[in-house]
Amino acid sequence: MSKDLMVGFKSIYLAKVTTHTAAAYATAAAKPLPYAGKMSLTKKETTQDLYYDDGLYISLKDLKGYDAELRVAQLSFDMMSALGLGEFDEDTNSFMENMSISGGEYSLRFIADTADHLPYYVNFLSFMVTSITPDNYGSMTESLTPNEWIITGSISNVQTTGLTYKRVMKLLDDKSNAEECLAFLTGADTYPPAEPGGD
Repeated sequence: MSKDLMVGFKSIYLAKVTTHTAAAYATAAAKPLPYAGKMSLTKKETTQDLYYDDGLYISLKDLKGYDAELRVAQLSFDMMSALGLGEFDEDTNSFMENMSISGGEYSLRFIADTADHLPYYVNFLSFMVTSITPDNYGSMTESLTPNEWIITGSISNVQTTGLTYKRVMKLLDDKSNAEECLAFLTGADTYPPAEPGGD
């Protein structure tokens, strides 16, 4: 069995895209989606199930044109507000949902675990959110299935000239680059990079 065999996702992050033109690209810092349980990818007009014994490797094929469905077991008001999905009023402890979320753009990032437990950190995937809906509402006494939020959208290329839409970093055998990998995954991105000493 290849040590690069992808065996699951350790974490999923979203970073709000603040600038996306042919000349420039920028995002806010990424926010983790806590208790992420599942990420499903479906090629438009075609659904394909991939199984580990079919050779699902970390080839990181072109994901352009795929629809993505993210399921998380918790999405707090603070998190939704930080992602631009609405406004949370701390004084009244109330949340006003952004009903025009369709078309909101995010950088989709994730940690893909491998058979050798040296994960890949994936960045620069443009994710256009189309809906966020609750699912499995019920109390613990009614069901063992957790309440979930379903975030759906489509993946496309970043259109900024000179910027590839996906980047990958792998954890080293001695894990000496762990902090660098996390910063790569969670940090705010700016392209072209800011000049040293600039404003």
